[in-house]
Amino acid sequence: MSGLGNKDVQAKMNAVFKKHAETFLESSLKGLKEVPAPQNGVPYEYKGDFVVHYNAKGLLSLTSYEYTYSGGAHGMTYRTSHTFSLKDGKELKLSDVINLIGKNKQKLNDLVLNQMKKEGGYLGGFKGVPADADFYLKDNAAVLYFQLYEYTAYAYGFPEFELPLKAWK
Repeated sequence: MSGLGNKDVQAKMNAVFKKHAETFLESSLKGLKEVPAPQNGVPYEYKGDFVVHYNAKGLLSLTSYEYTYSGGAHGMTYRTSHTFSLKDGKELKLSDVINLIGKNKQKLNDLVLNQMKKEGGYLGGFKGVPADADFYLKDNAAVLYFQLYEYTAYAYGFPEFELPLKAWK
């Protein structure tokens, strides 16, 4: 991250990005030591990228994507999202952008469970949206999501739930 007016905020956010990248690198190197040599000349892959979903009104929200392939039927992609206040560099939680107090928490849990069951591929195990739930912002909405295999089969992708900010304020 560069070009922010507040260098302290910029440094704070860059520390989060650096730690994330270092964790992925360490995990990838550890994974290489634990798997046999590539089969049939197919090389292992470890890739990272990111997408900025929202950068307005003093907020920045982005998602990093890490892809690994070390043999088998397919690789695996992981997402990690970060939403920051550009004023102070604070990383926001889902509860900072939508109301999860009282009945709203149960309403969200019901919405997520019902939608996963409706769309298919639900593997079970959903007990509720955690306090540290993965999400990102986009225009007028927070998008809650879960990882591959967390609650649904791989073929169904990342389960996402768009939560209009006006409806969840």
